[in-house]
Amino acid sequence: MNTLSELLDAEGITAAELARRIGCGKSYLSRVKNGKPLSRPAAIKIFHQTGRKIGPIAGATDEEILAFEKFSARQVAA
Repeated sequence: MNTLSELLDAEGITAAELARRIGCGKSYLSRVKNGKPLSRPAAIKIFHQTGRKIGPIAGATDEEILAFEKFSARQVAA
């Protein structure tokens, strides 16, 4: 699964519901549905909410996702 539209169809939810679950704006997910690249942090949040890997983490292993999360946490803390 690579696109947000495919994920929403598979999950049977709206972009608004997914935005609420991952803590982002509906407008951001609307822009993603219309071609804006999905950020890796958002893709990871979606993965944690749905168990499905999409967009920039579609081919990532669980270890790679964990490594990115740790790296991101260090960048925010710095």
